[in-house]
Amino acid sequence: MIQFDKLSQWYTHLRAEEQQEFHRLRDKKLSVPPKRILPLNHGNTMEEQLQAGKQKFLAEKEPFSLIRLGDFELGLLGALYFPYGNASNSIHTMLTRAGYTHDSLWLRPYMIEAVRKSALVGVLENWDTQCVETAALLAMLDCQLPFPSAVEIHLPYKMLVDGSLFKWLSGRKILLIGNLAPRLSEAWKLPVFHKAYEHFGLSSKIQIVGAIPVRSREEGGACLDFRFALKCAERLDYDVALVSCGSMAKPLAYGISTMGRTAIDVGFVFDALLGERPDALPLRPVLKDVKFPEPSW
Repeated sequence: MIQFDKLSQWYTHLRAEEQQEFHRLRDKKLSVPPKRILPLNHGNTMEEQLQAGKQKFLAEKEPFSLIRLGDFELGLLGALYFPYGNASNSIHTMLTRAGYTHDSLWLRPYMIEAVRKSALVGVLENWDTQCVETAALLAMLDCQLPFPSAVEIHLPYKMLVDGSLFKWLSGRKILLIGNLAPRLSEAWKLPVFHKAYEHFGLSSKIQIVGAIPVRSREEGGACLDFRFALKCAERLDYDVALVSCGSMAKPLAYGISTMGRTAIDVGFVFDALLGERPDALPLRPVLKDVKFPEPSW
């Protein structure tokens, strides 16, 4: 019998009878469609959920990790099984958009550990298809539903635009990790950058002490640099790591938290602050409602 969390092949490479074991496991673990993933006390609207998530974040004892599970992460975590063996996105799209490749399945155990052990896990509660897929994944990984660690997936965006993220980071030594990390580190040195974002809080009070670059998805994906980034993060002196590197951000953030530092998977935050991919902003709740300045750095 195939163990779902021990699988070392992509679902699409399994024999038909082996694939059927996945369906039976899903049916067994999730016999009734889930009503929700988030804890019940997080409310029913996205705004209520974001506020509840922020309170949970601010109350969390450090060090901790916050990771976020989007639909492309479900592809790697489920070894391309989701949704239910009939991918809503093509395999090629999932591989290229999420920054992993056909050779990236070795990262899956690290991602599973990050889901099970991170203090905060962002989930797509308010998207019907992805919510059911995420619930099925968690159930197949023997996680409790509703998931006690779950927060609304757009929490980092909410905390950026309402000023609470910069306030929380103020006075701390920050490490940036991602393909845009060096550029953001350089922009952070410019007075014009802080002036442009003063409505988000006192960014000038945040000390950027390092930037670890990783490969972009166009270069093969940050998964190729997982061990390199983890080793660099272990050697540097900082308080909090902000991680923006696709699927690899999940196990990397959790791995950093085990070293005694807090790590936050911030998703699109680096891109938004640098004015990168403005066409993608309308696709992201919270960020799409904010006018970002034209970059002059």
